[in-house]
Amino acid sequence: MECFVIENGVERKGELEDVIPFIREGRMFQVVLLEAKKRLSLASAIAHLPDEHKEKIYRNMSIRIGGELKKSVKEKEAYYENKNHAVRYTQSERARFIGLIGDYWLFWSFTGRPKTIVWREPKPEEETQGENTAEKPQEKALSPAQILTNEIENACNTGVLSLSLCNSNIEKMTEAEILGVYESFGNRFNDLQKIKQLYMDQSYLFSASVLLEKLEAVEDLYIYGYDSEKQCPPYLEKYRALTTLFMSYSDSLKEVPSWIRNIASLQSLWLTYTNIESIPEWIGDMQSLTKLTLMDNARLKTLPDSIGNLKNLTNLNLSNTSIEKLPDSIVNCTALKYVNILRSEIHSVPDFISSLEFFYDNKLIEHIPQGHPVSYRCFCNSYFRLAQTLFRFSYKARCEGLLALEDDLEDLSEDLFLRGIRLVIDGTDSDIIREVLTIECEHEHDYYRKKLMKIAIDGILSIQAGDNTLILLSLLAAHVDIKNNPLESACAKYLTGDIDALDSIDFSSAIQSETEPEEIVFIKRAIKLSEISRREGPLALDKELDQDGIAALDVFEYGLPLIIDSYPVERVNDILSALVERKTDPVQKNFALAKKTALLSINAGDNTRILAMKLFAYLDIAADQQKKIFDDLGKVTVITE
Repeated sequence: MECFVIENGVERKGELEDVIPFIREGRMFQVVLLEAKKRLSLASAIAHLPDEHKEKIYRNMSIRIGGELKKSVKEKEAYYENKNHAVRYTQSERARFIGLIGDYWLFWSFTGRPKTIVWREPKPEEETQGENTAEKPQEKALSPAQILTNEIENACNTGVLSLSLCNSNIEKMTEAEILGVYESFGNRFNDLQKIKQLYMDQSYLFSASVLLEKLEAVEDLYIYGYDSEKQCPPYLEKYRALTTLFMSYSDSLKEVPSWIRNIASLQSLWLTYTNIESIPEWIGDMQSLTKLTLMDNARLKTLPDSIGNLKNLTNLNLSNTSIEKLPDSIVNCTALKYVNILRSEIHSVPDFISSLEFFYDNKLIEHIPQGHPVSYRCFCNSYFRLAQTLFRFSYKARCEGLLALEDDLEDLSEDLFLRGIRLVIDGTDSDIIREVLTIECEHEHDYYRKKLMKIAIDGILSIQAGDNTLILLSLLAAHVDIKNNPLESACAKYLTGDIDALDSIDFSSAIQSETEPEEIVFIKRAIKLSEISRREGPLALDKELDQDGIAALDVFEYGLPLIIDSYPVERVNDILSALVERKTDPVQKNFALAKKTALLSINAGDNTRILAMKLFAYLDIAADQQKKIFDDLGKVTVITE
């Protein structure tokens, strides 16, 4: 439905501000709002509405949904202050919201509907196109010069000019035609100076030079495919107001262009996907630099010592380069907050860099462990890492779109999760994604790895479906039974009215230190206690008791004092068997059986090698780990009788 407002006998297109004051609060309005939440970006539609209108909407939603919407609206309003395309997007979402209100308008209260607001079905497109065709002149396609003129006109208002996108035929224009476009602006030099962002392919560096040399006020310059084999366009030397320079996808670029060194105001320098082999010493003279991105330069092997002169440098990205070592002077870059050496040849960094909050080393993030049996602790840690990434990806996909996830894949190891996200980004149908990933999952035999794969599949499809945070996190929490799971706690708090609970989950504190698999730790402990018992007698084990383990009813720790106190082995066996049966997780149940076996073996006085072999039979321990344990046994005095 389309809305029209009649004022003083004149009809105009209606806006949300015209409609909302007349909507009666209650069930029907609540139905419309819930439907709007499903069909469109409601936060975008109501952003920048008067506060009283927004509060009216919040009041007619649950405390959770209304609270989330309020937060989203604030984010949208902050975002829209800096994005030039946002007004059009907001208008389109408002038009959809108005149309939805119109669909339900006849169901509002039968009294009090304003006569000044009129609703009509939109005319079919073919009917609109057929109206007065005899009276309307046939529209002609715009020429490249007209398109360029319109885009420059728009850029004078928005501050953003994209030659790459606005006019694919500009390369067909002669220099005289482009000069004519520029001259058509007459004395509007001040308007041209309002253009602050400029995007272009390398072909426009020369073909549009007559125009580009007038844009000296540009602050952000993005060049794709810079051709270093041609002489540098002289006007680039005049771009002294630049704060951001982005140059990418240039095979011919083998050294950093010298004209860059004269841009004293430059704060962010991006040189990516080039054949640059070294960075010049003069880079250290650019004291305004705060961000230096050199990622995806396969031939780049070294950095100059002068890097240490960049006292204001906060971000350094060297991922996907051949750099083997950071210069010693890097310790002088004390302002650093973000360093990325992923997929470079750098294998050691100063301590202050490795301790940065945003440090990305050469270790790929592994969500689904590969190549070794997955212990319970490893499973829990992997689960929390996976949940954290799914949470982050879901939020980014809803804010920026699925394609925005492409930039977050470079630090992920190759596994089902990464393959699934790629399928989502590629636009693959959800049924196909589920089928492909499920087949891969069914071929996995490790219990915990298979469980992580199932969690990943549901999370991936949730992201593709655009589920909100509550649905995603509730789904992830429902998959596991982990004590003190922060996801469960956050969802419960949110459902009882704490709308900020989902934003404050501390995933990092849930991930516990895992220097060695818990199965290996247990085997070593069992062997150690066995040796003590055989050498000094069972009473010597009293000082080895684990009070926390006993309190947690751990099979081994709870049974140990029973063995020390010489309770009848048959009754101890019954107690331990009952504790084993409490386990519902098959892997944990098998682990509990191994712990029971270890206790009975210690009680029987078995040789430590026999004990180790019994435990190896229960637990999936890699051959190299078994060998190491046996080798360690050979280094101690073992009582055989």
